[in-house]
Amino acid sequence: MNPDIVRWNAKYRAVSYTAVAQPDELLVAHQALLFRNARVLDVACGAGANAIFAAQCGCRVVGVDASLEGLRIAARRAREADLAVFLLNADLESWRPPPERFDLVMVFRYLNRALMPSLQSAIRPGGVLIYKTFNRNFLQQKADMNPDYLLQPGELAPCFATLDEIATNDGAANQDVFSWWIGRKPAPLDRTPTLLRFTPPK
Repeated sequence: MNPDIVRWNAKYRAVSYTAVAQPDELLVAHQALLFRNARVLDVACGAGANAIFAAQCGCRVVGVDASLEGLRIAARRAREADLAVFLLNADLESWRPPPERFDLVMVFRYLNRALMPSLQSAIRPGGVLIYKTFNRNFLQQKADMNPDYLLQPGELAPCFATLDEIATNDGAANQDVFSWWIGRKPAPLDRTPTLLRFTPPK
């Protein structure tokens, strides 16, 4: 088994279930994106704080994570809140989402550069991506962190070049330990022919 999956399973087994997991502040600040019946994909959803928040907003949510232990916590919390959240256990190194299925795709605290093109294709035209994870500033707090799991300044925009940027903090001047980027997939122009009524001059 992938050693990262083993590590995360052990971490979630050690977590007290009574610990209250809060949705990410970036998602809360952009709650308007979570409109009722929106199809939402939460990648690396862990114990489900963001997925459950989206479901509370009336969204139809799919949460996917490699850690079965994390998903068990998420399932219990969703059940106790009487919320319908579909949870999928999959190795994110090989799993890929279906194309053009979701109105919102969100990723928090997870970096897999090889997955990024599939995340863009999973968004419906007019849909949105929210991506937030640690950057190189985090090494000042955790020097032994694997730098391969950390973003370089300004890395996110080129990764999501097919989307139109809505908002970001990602740049050389960012002093936060997180980088984040929000973008929208362009909707195709309506090319339906328009019938114009011509009135000849009298």
